[in-house]
Amino acid sequence: MLKLDLMSINRAVVHTIPSRAADKSYVPPSGGTDLLTFTSDVGDVVVGRVTQALGHRSHGVQVDFIDIEAASMFTVACSMMDCDDAQFVIEAQSAAERLTRVQQAKSLKPAKLISMSGTVTAHGRPFVAFIKAELQEALSETKQRGHTVLEILKNLFLTEANKLYKIGFLSRTVSGTGKKGGAYDPDLHSVHIFDHLLTGLETRNAAFYFYNEFLGCDLAASDRRLTRDFFEKTLEFVNDQKYSSGKRIALGEALRAELRSNKGQISTSDFAKTHLSDVKDQQAYVAYMTNSGFPSQSITKDVEYVKSRLKRRQRLIFTTDVIISTPADTASELLNVKDNKDGTTLVTIKGTIRSSE
Repeated sequence: MLKLDLMSINRAVVHTIPSRAADKSYVPPSGGTDLLTFTSDVGDVVVGRVTQALGHRSHGVQVDFIDIEAASMFTVACSMMDCDDAQFVIEAQSAAERLTRVQQAKSLKPAKLISMSGTVTAHGRPFVAFIKAELQEALSETKQRGHTVLEILKNLFLTEANKLYKIGFLSRTVSGTGKKGGAYDPDLHSVHIFDHLLTGLETRNAAFYFYNEFLGCDLAASDRRLTRDFFEKTLEFVNDQKYSSGKRIALGEALRAELRSNKGQISTSDFAKTHLSDVKDQQAYVAYMTNSGFPSQSITKDVEYVKSRLKRRQRLIFTTDVIISTPADTASELLNVKDNKDGTTLVTIKGTIRSSE
C-alpha cells in the first residue's frame, strides 16, 4: 500500500522537454542547472497534486520495474534518493534527456519534467518522483490605464487538470540502503504511476511511452499479478468468515462477476460497498486485504492469470422451479441425472449435505 502522509519535498529540478527539430533531429532539454527553491505555497500545490493522483482512493496504479540494469531509470531514481545535491542535478539531467528522446520519437508537444526527491511517512522513507506536465495557456484579468483587459498567460503547468500531467513515483519500502549484494533491489522499493487514462474503462490507452519507454516499467505484469491477488485474497477472506455456505457461494459468484465485467479497475473499498451489506463486514474485509499487503487504491484489472477460474456456476432448472447449482464445468463429475417416464427426475449427487438454508 502506498503511504503518502507527511510528504516532504527536499530537492527538485525542472527541465523543459522540447519538441524535435523540423528535420526530426534531437533537441536537448533545457533548464535544470540548479535546484529549485520552493515556497511553502508552491510546495503545498505540488504535494497536493501528487497525493491527489496517487493517494488512498485514487486511481494511481502500482507497476513493476522490468529494467533494473545499471543505466536504468530504476537505478537512476534510487541513486537520486541517496546522492548529494550536485549528483542529484546530474541524475535529473539524465532523466530529462531520456524523456526527451522518448517524446521526440513520438513527435509530442513540449512539456516540463519535474524531478524531485523527499521523504514520506513518520519513518521518513525516501522517494523520488518524476512529473511530466503539459504546457498550457490561460487568461488573466488586469487593469491597464483604468481599463480592464485580458492577458494571455503562457507556459502554465501542473494545473488541476490532471489529464495534463503524468507521474512516476518510486519509494523505498524499508529502512537502510535498499540494496542487496551491492545493487538496488526492486523488492525493497515500490513504483506507482498516474495517468488520467487509467481512470477510464479502457486502460490500455495509458501512455506506454511514459511508464514503459521512459520509466522502464510494465503495467500488464503488475495488473495480472494484482488481479490474481485480489481474487485469491478475497476468496480467502470469504472462506475464513462464519458465513453460511449459500452466502459464501453468492460472494464467490459476485467476485467472479466483478472480474468478468467491463470495468477497467477494481478496488477493495468498491467491492466491500457493493457486495457486503454489513458495515462491520466491509471494515473487516478492507482491513484483511490491507493486512495482506494488497493496495488500498484502485488497480487496473487484467484477468489473464485467473480467467479459467471466472466461469459461471452451472445451474439445472427443473419445471417445478427447483434449481441445482454446481461449480463451473463440474456438473458431469458431481451429478448423475436420469429422467423418469413419470415426469420425475432421479438426481444422484456426489457428496453429502453440509448445510441447509
